[in-house]
Amino acid sequence: METAFKQHVHTLVDNLPAEATVEDLMRELHELRSLERAFADIQAGRLTPHDEAKRIIMQGFRDK
Repeated sequence: METAFKQHVHTLVDNLPAEATVEDLMRELHELRSLERAFADIQAGRLTPHDEAKRIIMQGFRDK
């Protein structure tokens, strides 16, 4: 049985256009890794929701 990572890579490669380059593949793999990290951050509660981040930034401007 393949790991989820291998399945994602196979799907990624299968969906690349025939003229794709190694650079295209590397870019797609980088994007996949970035998404994996983002989801891990979400699950671990390490992200601040947009509205809250905006409120914090605006409060900083008001304090000056």
